[in-house]
Amino acid sequence: MGLKKNGGHYRIPKGILKKISVVGLIPSYHPLSSQEKNKIRTHYGVHKNEKLIFLYTSIGYLIKPVVFLKAYAVAKKLRAKGKKVKVIYFGDPPPASLNTKDRHWFLTLPHTNTEHFSKVLASSDLVFQHQGLSTLEQAIGAQVPVIANVKDPKYEKHPKRHMHAWEVGPFAKYGACAMFFFDDSSDAIANYAEDILFNKKRREAMRRKQRALYEKGEEKVYNEAIKLLKTKS
Repeated sequence: MGLKKNGGHYRIPKGILKKISVVGLIPSYHPLSSQEKNKIRTHYGVHKNEKLIFLYTSIGYLIKPVVFLKAYAVAKKLRAKGKKVKVIYFGDPPPASLNTKDRHWFLTLPHTNTEHFSKVLASSDLVFQHQGLSTLEQAIGAQVPVIANVKDPKYEKHPKRHMHAWEVGPFAKYGACAMFFFDDSSDAIANYAEDILFNKKRREAMRRKQRALYEKGEEKVYNEAIKLLKTKS
């Protein structure tokens, strides 16, 4: 989807392209039962009438304070409108201070193992992230709507090399996620978040796109490997 010929920004020489097989998403998603999802939501105090937003902005020096602050502002705007939402943030200590009164609905959690990370993500109603494709592919596999918050290409130092918007853009264009820039207003993002959380028609439209795009990668890699081994033997 990201190739120039498909409306993207990347070029791959024909000789190299012939050697590439598109295998799907790795690691693939292992579906959680409704009981498992409810157990996780109950563990974190998410009530049946609440929507859960999963927030991840990377770790270490890659952490994006602007994404954290934008998600915080969006959630506060939703709650100010009477929308019952709760946020779970995984990662390094928050890059900004939370108001004490907000800590009961904005949960900041330490690092966890990848299995629990994936299970909480799959149990959420919306993923709010930076550009990480590993997080995005987990959300697509779990069919959880996504908002990706990235830098506007016009502000990139080297716009002809590589940009986060180029990574996420094809998925947004396809409809498997939504992409907003750092300088987009929190009001605009909050309006979209409200729609994708509470408008069943809009929500299901994105989930249909995610279902259509998702394909388990491990099985295809295995089959391709067997095929190559047979041709070499």
